[in-house]
Amino acid sequence: MSAAIPRDDRLVVDEESPLVPEEVLRAPRVVDRVGFWRSAKAAEVHQALARVRAASHLVEVCLGRLLRMLRSGSGFRRWGCRNLGDYVTQELRQPSARRFRYLVAIDEAIARGPLPKLGDAWRRGRVTVSQARELIRVMTPDNEAEWLLLADALGIEGLRRRVRQELIGQGKPGAAALAWQEDGGAAWGRRLFAASRPVDAAWQVCVETSRRMAGYDMPVSDCVEDLLAEYAASCPSVLADALPMECRGSGDTQDREEPAGGQEEDGCWRRAVHVVQEAREDLAEVSKACKVARLVVDPLQGLQEGEPADPADLHRRIRWLLRIAQNVAWHETRLLKLVADLKLHRYMGIASLKQYATRMLDCSEGTLAGRLRLARRLPEFPKIEEAFRRGRITGLEASLICKVARCGTQQAWIDRACISTLQHLREDVSFCLETGEMSGLPPRRPLPDGEQPCAQPAAGRTWAGQAPPQPGDESVRVQICAPRTSAAVAVPLARRVEGWYSAFGEDPAGVVEAMLSPSGPHRPVMFHAPESTCTDWDLTLAHVRASAADGESLTESQFVALILVNFLTEWARPEIIKRSRRYRTFVRDGWRCQAPVCRSRAALHAHHIVWRSRNGPDEAWNLTCVCRAHHEMIHSGCIGVRGKAPGGIEWAMGVNADGDVRERWRNGLRVACDPLWSASGPARCTVAPDDWREACESVA
Repeated sequence: MSAAIPRDDRLVVDEESPLVPEEVLRAPRVVDRVGFWRSAKAAEVHQALARVRAASHLVEVCLGRLLRMLRSGSGFRRWGCRNLGDYVTQELRQPSARRFRYLVAIDEAIARGPLPKLGDAWRRGRVTVSQARELIRVMTPDNEAEWLLLADALGIEGLRRRVRQELIGQGKPGAAALAWQEDGGAAWGRRLFAASRPVDAAWQVCVETSRRMAGYDMPVSDCVEDLLAEYAASCPSVLADALPMECRGSGDTQDREEPAGGQEEDGCWRRAVHVVQEAREDLAEVSKACKVARLVVDPLQGLQEGEPADPADLHRRIRWLLRIAQNVAWHETRLLKLVADLKLHRYMGIASLKQYATRMLDCSEGTLAGRLRLARRLPEFPKIEEAFRRGRITGLEASLICKVARCGTQQAWIDRACISTLQHLREDVSFCLETGEMSGLPPRRPLPDGEQPCAQPAAGRTWAGQAPPQPGDESVRVQICAPRTSAAVAVPLARRVEGWYSAFGEDPAGVVEAMLSPSGPHRPVMFHAPESTCTDWDLTLAHVRASAADGESLTESQFVALILVNFLTEWARPEIIKRSRRYRTFVRDGWRCQAPVCRSRAALHAHHIVWRSRNGPDEAWNLTCVCRAHHEMIHSGCIGVRGKAPGGIEWAMGVNADGDVRERWRNGLRVACDPLWSASGPARCTVAPDDWREACESVA
């Protein structure tokens, strides 16, 4: 095994630094895999992961402080974000805001406690995010040292149980609810089925319908529960005896065959024990690894606790830290792929890759699976991999465009990710997957003549000596000239759903026949859900198979089609669709807020683009669907909207300290800011009442 990590080798981390030598990231050749090469490679990769984890923890510590300062001043509201979650997921384009909320809660607890010992351990990397999240629930200034010792002695599972026992002993409300978190939550599973195009479209319609009924973006697992509940309500006599034998509980209790060869020789056994012991000693060095890494520039420089900070300055620092996090994540995903492919975790004394990632990287099973999928796809797309490493696109954007990009269309999809909102990028990817776009290029999003989309510039270290960008400087917006697109125009999911409702209402028999047809291309549809929901899904499919007259000859796509038809027959009836026509604006906009950085379905309002106080009519072209929070932001001057609905709306998202528009969006694309347009309020309508109908027809 290799020596311990040297203490004097301070790793300097910036957005482009090579954290790991290239020879470590490559797997050994087959001819070199002799002797104890796996043990040596495991130690080498483990030390590299320790250094990468050190840099990642430093970034998280600084992010917690900056996000707390941004939230305390509600700076994200000046840019059109309703809350911290929208700022993280839409503005910063991260997969989830949960971990970022944990970082804010940890930094806030350390500052308000005060908890100086926990703060020192947090900055030095002695405690991980999961450990600190548990400690702040029970830690006080009097028992800091005691709980820190317990965190060092116990693993994360043991610490969770100890914290739960302490909360129950103190009689705090809600302590019993922590029982679900004792094992990190309920076990989840994955289900996959091959669906024809009509079934795939109906699946998306059912998920969208379930979310509209709920009024928020429910997880797909909850939508599946609605489908199964509706089927169970219409088929109450679901008996276990009706299920085929192969679909009942598994009775396979045969023992696995013992490997041939018997017991290892005594010398090999002693060497294996020695390797495991040294691997565990190396694992103990991970908690001290942050002492050997530092950022090239302190992102907290010039910020004073308790003093108001400029939200734009905080945003630049946060984006620069996320560029570093992209560089760290690129190295981390490649190292994890190496560990998974060569099964190196076994030579570090850990039985599974999940346990190794939980202890080493403090990440969940879902995060680990996502990083491995991305690591296996990126080598096929070198341009996407380079853009991901340089921070031009996030890991979520890279995962999306890897589904549809080809060798010759990588740059086109990278440009689309840089200039479009996250929700429109998802729509474009979904559109290409459903239609099987042959060109492999992103769909066309028309803009007015003479207007070109532009990308946001990369975040720099403006507080550390770099000159800040000026409003008229080209570095503020990077122009994208004539991006390559296909001839097809993407149809939003909301309009596809309404079209599907109309087709189902006019000819339900024809729609059902198309769904039950086994011919045509199929594509895989996958969802993750708790094990209980997965079990209900399997039992429901088995009941459909047993109830069908010719169940043995039907495909899985047809079984799923029967479940979807049962749900849509109840919730897509013509009388329900006719009743919803009173809310034409909501139906047209898909029951979603139309602000570029919002996906809200709750508390929707119909906003007049030209205000009624300024002669704005009640015609469809002057109405757009917004949530209550963004409606208040429009009338308070934080954001602005002009144009004609639905396709000609232009948004000014946020104002800076001087009152200038921060970003301008049109048709889901970022365009150059108009210096003559402020978000302070709309112009008075100049269209006469007699010309409203003509203006509406011209927009249509």
